[in-house]
Amino acid sequence: MCGMGEQQILTFDTSAINKLADEKSFDLLMAYIRERFCVQVSFDSVEEIVATSSARRRRQLLCVCNRLLADGTCIDPAGPLLQKMVARFERDAGFDWAEVNVGVCRIPDLISHSEGLDDCLAKQVREERKQFGEAFTKVYREAKPRFNVVLAFQETEAPKNPAALVNRLQSTFWKTASNIYARHAKKPFDETTIQRFVQECDPLRALVNAFFVAAFDKCVRPPRSATSFRSGFGDTLMSVCLPYCNYFVTNDTNGIEAGGQLAFYQEICSLAGLKHVTVQSYDKFRQQFSEWAVLCAAR
Repeated sequence: MCGMGEQQILTFDTSAINKLADEKSFDLLMAYIRERFCVQVSFDSVEEIVATSSARRRRQLLCVCNRLLADGTCIDPAGPLLQKMVARFERDAGFDWAEVNVGVCRIPDLISHSEGLDDCLAKQVREERKQFGEAFTKVYREAKPRFNVVLAFQETEAPKNPAALVNRLQSTFWKTASNIYARHAKKPFDETTIQRFVQECDPLRALVNAFFVAAFDKCVRPPRSATSFRSGFGDTLMSVCLPYCNYFVTNDTNGIEAGGQLAFYQEICSLAGLKHVTVQSYDKFRQQFSEWAVLCAAR
């Protein structure tokens, strides 16, 4: 895995990988990336790409992933990643989330043989992700009336942002964290254990806050609010990757610099205290590359 605190670590989400694939200056951009960054790719992004319906586009995107992972790492999906975290936490008094190996070893080999990823597999993955996405949406749709009841019972003004929602529903926050921990725990645990794990495990803290940003967006946010967070199933689970990078790039900004997944991931970083992570739009990343290219040409 890319070492935390060494070379700057860059992660593209799926929308940014799609944008990168269409770059006319792709080879030069890759030279820029390899010079300045160590790349980490989310397993969820690879899975989304495998699910691409067009075989031609799928091969193109997997080739891009292959180039990105030539000197980089693919990170476990949320479930296996947190399973490893809990296992290490239970047995190691000096737990350090950054020391847990969450790299997916087989993915680079799979990508390098992308010709073998056929339409049947793509359809299967696409259907599975669709089912998970529908279940995710259903959870929040059914939860919305409960949020209305709880907030009405408190007889105070509705939260205006995700941070306010987290503050208002602290018991729900800790219950969510406890439920996630319980799925992987092998030993009995108490409230103090959960509080320590949340404090010490940045990926879990990012995920729990991601659930609350999604809850605000789908259940609480005023319809005409200026900031709309696009918080789908894949986006929410991908939040566990945020602590592992210095720069997280997305092309989904809802057409503006302060919306869509850009705002979603920025909000998670703020709530989870991930001060080392800069979430930026692809356009901003592209601008930095252009400045680098001009400097290279002047050498």
